[in-house]
Amino acid sequence: MPTIKDIYNTIKNGDGLPERFHGLAYGITLNDSVGLPDGFPFLTVSPFGHVPTSDADYAEAVSKYGEGVMPIQNTFKKVLTEGYKLSQDQTTLFIDIADLDDDFGNTVFLTEGGNNSIAHSIIELIKHVPDNFTPVIRFLRGTHQSVIDVEKFWETRRLGIEAMFWEKAANGKDLVPLIKHANAEFHVGYYSPNMVLTTDQQSVYKPLIKFIGNLASAWSPEEADATLDTIFKNLAFSASWNHGKIVAIGGKTMMTGGINYWPDYIGHDNVPPGHPERSTRGRIIDMQATVTGDAAASAQGGYLDYFWNYLSLPKSGRPSDHRSFHKSIKLSANPPAPDQPLPWSPSTQVPLFKTAVKHTPRTTGGIPILSVARVGDWGGPTVAAYPPQAIDALRDLALNKKIPALVGAGKFAEIITSIKEASDDSFKARLLNLAGYSPATWASDTARISAIRSAKSTVYTSGQMLVGALQRSDDSYKEMVRTTNKDKPNAQWWDGFLWPYDLLLAFATVILRLRDTKKDAASHGIRIVLGNIGDKGPGSWDDERSVGDVRSKIVPLLRGLDTKLTDAEAAALVGSYLEIRRIGKPWGAGGPNSIHTKTICVDEELLYVGSDNLYPSYNEEHGIWVDDKPAVQGWIKDYWNVLWVKYAKVVKEGSEDLKVSQFSVL
Repeated sequence: MPTIKDIYNTIKNGDGLPERFHGLAYGITLNDSVGLPDGFPFLTVSPFGHVPTSDADYAEAVSKYGEGVMPIQNTFKKVLTEGYKLSQDQTTLFIDIADLDDDFGNTVFLTEGGNNSIAHSIIELIKHVPDNFTPVIRFLRGTHQSVIDVEKFWETRRLGIEAMFWEKAANGKDLVPLIKHANAEFHVGYYSPNMVLTTDQQSVYKPLIKFIGNLASAWSPEEADATLDTIFKNLAFSASWNHGKIVAIGGKTMMTGGINYWPDYIGHDNVPPGHPERSTRGRIIDMQATVTGDAAASAQGGYLDYFWNYLSLPKSGRPSDHRSFHKSIKLSANPPAPDQPLPWSPSTQVPLFKTAVKHTPRTTGGIPILSVARVGDWGGPTVAAYPPQAIDALRDLALNKKIPALVGAGKFAEIITSIKEASDDSFKARLLNLAGYSPATWASDTARISAIRSAKSTVYTSGQMLVGALQRSDDSYKEMVRTTNKDKPNAQWWDGFLWPYDLLLAFATVILRLRDTKKDAASHGIRIVLGNIGDKGPGSWDDERSVGDVRSKIVPLLRGLDTKLTDAEAAALVGSYLEIRRIGKPWGAGGPNSIHTKTICVDEELLYVGSDNLYPSYNEEHGIWVDDKPAVQGWIKDYWNVLWVKYAKVVKEGSEDLKVSQFSVL
């Protein structure tokens, strides 16, 4: 099993010199502790503080809805109150909240429960901040919606956000601030950048894109032109947004994980009345981890500062991004006149944690935590303040276009060569040389592959699905899929879904290691829990590929790693050492269950909790790796064993194949 230090060095070696993304996309802090002061637990599992196992569980929890005391809400408040106790000497107190905006702009997660609400806890906390200090609340949200008009979009969000810290006056119209602190600031940002490349910029990036495609021999000249057209017109620069879910205060305490601050997570149905899905939306199994120490400062001064610095840039610094924006206001502000809205400002420079808080990380006094993220921007000959996740998308695109043809032709060894060539050190060095692009911006993905690939005993993981599709509803994407499949036999056809071939290769590597070391399959292997099978399109909670599909993708990888294997032998190995279960049947009145965790445990010694999905996606992510034995064993006992043994259902061979055969990107 790799250590945290081993994973850190793997990421660092791909960053180049100077190490531009150290402290931003990756870094180790050494004086942390899991959980919060007073013994508050490391992990919070939604919806009820544990994995629900019965209708009785559900019925008991329903009575708490609307009171602001659901477990994840209590954890949120505890992070803030305990962090403030450790931060009272800070003249600028940073309170950071980050998540993904839902489709409706709801803030009920933060406001429900009256005096028990999260918003009320923040209001009470700020009352204790000295008058000559400055409380700074930064609320960062990503959005996958196409923001055409910033001001119109803001109007759909403004009232819900204002409800956190203002109340209606006696006249029922004007707003009155609930926070009177004269220095208190509130900054709300939406990060979902789009970018239109100039002709000069395209001249820099086209050789890089062709290099990736040629490396994997993924496309013919005709396909290359279609791919480039798709990328520059529609895909690469409109498919990224903040997806990290963080609460942190004063660089002292933090929670991070997969939980969005949405009504779904506290028993409310997030779908408006009359919507056809309203009666079927279920409760979500998800997880956040809490830590105390410098990992919180790393998140605030690295990951979160990055976005707030970007959002504070003048328009000339991000001229083509018309989707990202921020608004600022004093929390003590009143409307400028009767019947007038609050005076939000679009142009304020947002304070940065690293600048305002003189924080020196300690090197002793706790356990190490490896923080990993997907975050960063372009460097090299054409500097652009835009995340380079597009290159990661291109890599996945190239492999997914090529590998079905190699499988159909029986060229198994070439599959392994292609995957390795698109991810090894020489590939990363070429990226640096061609465009000044650092693969360290993929630190979260690199850490996951490095940890899993080195497993010697077990891998446990849970998430929505293993496969995704890049902008699948886009017409140019569909046309690119059709062009790829033109004149190819069905055996070499690409269905348009993107598989994480680097992850699947890591699984195959572990399976062969377990075989070679003669590990007992009953107690060793890869165990995965995924969401329900279904096809509700992009953004749903469903998995669109069958367990049989996953197994069939790993079989040729095993044959590529061990060329003596037959299909039957490789399939038998997959059947022995890899098992996938599904979230159980619908329960109670809550409708079907969903799982949204992004958590991985390797050899029962190394644990990841964060926001980065197993399936290919190109958002900005945040999470942590820990190797603290009590923390890992607690995850196994309180989460994994309950999920795997009592809750997840075994999938019968072939039972899903007919259903998923109807699902298509096209």
